[in-house]
Amino acid sequence: MIKLIVPFESETVLSGGVEHANSNVLVSKNAIKAVLSISYEHPRSSYGAGVVLNCDNEIFDGVAFRWLRDRYGAWIEAEDVTKVCHALGVPDGELGIISL
Repeated sequence: MIKLIVPFESETVLSGGVEHANSNVLVSKNAIKAVLSISYEHPRSSYGAGVVLNCDNEIFDGVAFRWLRDRYGAWIEAEDVTKVCHALGVPDGELGIISL
């Protein structure tokens, strides 16, 4: 499983601390948590590295991750950090990608 966590201040993003949840995204008072997946069948997958997809099956790449990490303090939790790094197109040991 791959989780993207984006912390935030509830007053900035949500009014009144409203919570929303579905099977892939949880929005709470202090974070957005999204389940990501790796696809090895996607046309943009190269050399068997796969691509990371968000809950709408859109590509989530290293550029998007670094922007969220640097701007909002986001991180990714994954069982296999190496596979996630390769699929994102970032080096192994990328800051903010941690093992579950």
